[in-house]
Amino acid sequence: MKWTKGISIFLVLGSFLYSAVSSASVCTGRFYNPITDTNWNNLFPITVAGVPVGGGLNPPTLKQPPICICPSITTGIPITGIGMTYHEPSYVAEVTAKPGCFHSLGGVKVLGGYEQMSGAGKGATDTTSGQGDRKQVHWYQYPLFAMLQMFSSVCMASSNGFAVGYITEIDPIWQDDSWSNIFSPESILFSNPIAHAACAIDAASALVYYPIDALFWCAGAWGHMYPMSGNPNSTSSQQQSNGLTLAKYLARSARIGLLKTTLTPAAQCYAFFNPIMVKTQFRINPIDPVPHVGTPIYIGQPEIRWGYFPPMNFQTKEESSYLLWNGTQCCLRP
Repeated sequence: MKWTKGISIFLVLGSFLYSAVSSASVCTGRFYNPITDTNWNNLFPITVAGVPVGGGLNPPTLKQPPICICPSITTGIPITGIGMTYHEPSYVAEVTAKPGCFHSLGGVKVLGGYEQMSGAGKGATDTTSGQGDRKQVHWYQYPLFAMLQMFSSVCMASSNGFAVGYITEIDPIWQDDSWSNIFSPESILFSNPIAHAACAIDAASALVYYPIDALFWCAGAWGHMYPMSGNPNSTSSQQQSNGLTLAKYLARSARIGLLKTTLTPAAQCYAFFNPIMVKTQFRINPIDPVPHVGTPIYIGQPEIRWGYFPPMNFQTKEESSYLLWNGTQCCLRP
């Protein structure tokens, strides 16, 4: 009965392979606890009338004169106000290599039939290292201050509840480098050795100071912003790959008008639409798989500052979630 023994071995091996593939595609996750998983160091400093409250430093782009003149919120007539600056936790973004898996919601499989998006996207340059796989982003409106009723002012987020804002699985441009380059044709200007060398300067600046906003095509030590697609291309780790994917998504959201600029002198009275993302506007707060504790992280900051040592030196987790703190300057007035 050698043939029956061979069939049995085949079935056992087949079952093992099927279970291995199935387990690889299982959607897992956990719910974010805003009280325990949030790095509250990102809150400070808060400045009121030029006086800082709490420790820490703000990026040079985030500053407001102690006394400001802006249109009144109620009448529209210019009126004197008090200048404030702060960082507000406004969004949660999850980066995943498993299409349709909402791991920040506890591991819920929402979008069926999108599994074929797994793996390297069209146009990806690195399909062998495991880091060049296409990533999806799920974007949540998460006005944490409003939800916890911590602060209240005319400058805070107008929304006071959780909502799913965007999912890249349904966006064909996000899946394809060629379409992304057509969507942002200026990428041709930065596909040269000189532009790439400038990103080394951005990475060095992010290591010791802040990323350089003028080098908007760079994501510091994480890589290159173009193409603005879900292909992070060649990266050294899951943290870097997911961070670069997040940076690309933020840059693309600013380009299509989904994000407003809330700092720089032009934002003294109101946030405004800007097709070029200001990198120093956001503080990146990893909340999954390991909540980050320590000094704030900015776009492109090398992992030696936050991701190489335990417990942040994970290499096998393909999913990451981030709470984004939005740097805001405000003229507090009636």
